[in-house]
Amino acid sequence: RGLGDVYKRQVNIMSNTLTKGVKFELQTIEFVYMGNYSDDYETAHLEPSWKFVTHNPNDDLYYCVYVNAASEECSYISYKPF
Repeated sequence: RGLGDVYKRQVNIMSNTLTKGVKFELQTIEFVYMGNYSDDYETAHLEPSWKFVTHNPNDDLYYCVYVNAASEECSYISYKPF
């Protein structure tokens, strides 16, 4: 499987999580390690993830989307820049 196939799969996961009816403008793609803490906040776990920053011109919000490279779980936050 080539890198292009990996990008397509991750983009599809992100797209299906956000919405199927809106076109987002992709700003950046990064491969990062996300830190997650255990319930007792004593143990940190680093997980490889794809980070996408997108812009939705319909609501003028930016979305920071993380797709876990191993589990393919997706999470995001939306924000409006200052």
